[in-house]
Amino acid sequence: EELLLNNIAVFRYDVRGISESEGEFNDLDTVDDYREDMVALFQELKQISVVKDKQIGLIGHSLGGILAIDGINKQQIHPDFLVQWATPVRSFGEMFKYQLKTGLSGLDQQLKYNNLEDAYQIMDIFNKAFATTKDTTTLKQDIEVLKKSRKIAKKQGYTRKRYERYPYATFPSQRAIIKKDFEYMYANLTIPTFYIIGTNDIFVDPVSEVEKLKSLKNKNVKIKVFDGLNHYLTTELEDKLGKEMYYIDENASSSIINWIKSI
Repeated sequence: EELLLNNIAVFRYDVRGISESEGEFNDLDTVDDYREDMVALFQELKQISVVKDKQIGLIGHSLGGILAIDGINKQQIHPDFLVQWATPVRSFGEMFKYQLKTGLSGLDQQLKYNNLEDAYQIMDIFNKAFATTKDTTTLKQDIEVLKKSRKIAKKQGYTRKRYERYPYATFPSQRAIIKKDFEYMYANLTIPTFYIIGTNDIFVDPVSEVEKLKSLKNKNVKIKVFDGLNHYLTTELEDKLGKEMYYIDENASSSIINWIKSI
């Protein structure tokens, strides 16, 4: 709504089968499936006569930011600008370590350790194994990597008592993110990019991700950290958010709009 009030047109959508998006939601869908949807939508928008000569950018929040930068990295789309909102920068499952620490995503059921460092060592076995694979590997190939990783992890004490129903990296959606080299993507961005995150984010580490992004020294990327704001750029408790998640902080929305206008 703030974008529209500032004469910036918006095409807004969610993943398949969520809210007003058509299609069927499927737990087996991954970031690669969602990226293909986003690419198809972007290419369709480029063909509409009323916006054909306009600048078209992407605002990607969290998972949406992964889709945006991955589509650019694979040269499937060429937006004029990019707003990356609370999305991972570090590669190969580092985001999941932070989410284990903050108690998200059911990871405490997949890694039942009292000591975070012990859990991280197990995660690294899987993360490093899948970091050597490609997005295009088949399910059969992924299962082979899983089997080998589990044998190594079992020798390190990752037995049945260390997880509930599923061990780490079982889900295709999880593995697809572990495979991504975000650091390479951000280091090679050539379009104007605005990276924003709040200091109270419990999904994406605002300290480590920003430090990594700064270390890449990409002059095309501007960084803004908002003190006291969460993953949704509000001050609300994230576990109690309903429609409040749409009412982002005024300073944050103004920063996004002013940056877009400056492009």
